[in-house]
Amino acid sequence: REQLARQVAASQASYDEAVEVERAQEVRYRVGATDLRTWLEAQQTRRDAELSLARARQGQLNNDVTLFKALGGSAGRRGT
Repeated sequence: REQLARQVAASQASYDEAVEVERAQEVRYRVGATDLRTWLEAQQTRRDAELSLARARQGQLNNDVTLFKALGGSAGRRGT
């Protein structure tokens, strides 16, 4: 669990940094200080970081479900 939490935290930090870089590259592009390709690459890097974060969070949630089931929990809905 701790390793997954560290992975999510690292992925979140990478995503946050990628968002800032993307924003900076957009500003630079709009004022003519950089080319479109650089901004597009920053967008792709941000999307990759976002996907990595989503996968890390999914791993954490899957781990929680596995633990819940191991402790006798049911995956079915209650009260239906």
